[in-house]
Amino acid sequence: MIKEYIKDLSRNSIYYGLGTGIRRFFSIFTAPIMTRIFTPTDYGVISLVSTTVAFVGMIITLGISAGIFRHYYETEEHDRKRLLFSGIISQTIIIGSIIAIIFLFIEWISIELFNTDQYAYILKLALVQLFIVELFEHFMTLLRFQKKPQLFLKISSIQIALNLFFLLFYVAYLKLGIPGVYYGIITAYSIPLSILVLKQHKYYSLSLDLKYVKQCLLFSVPLIPGWFVNMYL
Repeated sequence: MIKEYIKDLSRNSIYYGLGTGIRRFFSIFTAPIMTRIFTPTDYGVISLVSTTVAFVGMIITLGISAGIFRHYYETEEHDRKRLLFSGIISQTIIIGSIIAIIFLFIEWISIELFNTDQYAYILKLALVQLFIVELFEHFMTLLRFQKKPQLFLKISSIQIALNLFFLLFYVAYLKLGIPGVYYGIITAYSIPLSILVLKQHKYYSLSLDLKYVKQCLLFSVPLIPGWFVNMYL
């Protein structure tokens, strides 16, 4: 029995490791392309926007997804649909609402960061990207909890291939500059996100249970200071 567990664990680890590794390899693979197209100033803008959005993301997401999967196995199988739906719908509402509010002050934020409002549109794109990526990661995490390593690897491979294609399409071919980077990311995540929704919608019920939302937040919100420390380091 132990051998079977070890065999299963090893096989799954390879699939998940490859899936995660392929996505991380993207930045290394595209670096030579990006350095030929963008100036150091452009890289500075992309880096500052990405860091700012990552910082904002830790606040507005509230780590709800972590809370969902903290309680996944402890929830009876017939109640998991309500848990998942309550988590994803509350996450969507919270993130969407806060991003909409941030949009109202986006020009001021751009001025504070760059001393000009010309990057306000790029900040908007980065926030939209944050919203889509958070939803994508939720469904990818569900695949891991459902023990579907092969599908996880397939979706990861599709996502990275689309990321490369749309980066070249928007940035190298259409020459859209920095906005093209975010157009590429948004498109590359939206397509596999649609696939995941179609494949996994049956695991969600259209029933919002605030009890599960409260449980998720009670687990995730206390973790936020720790995430800030990690980001600071």
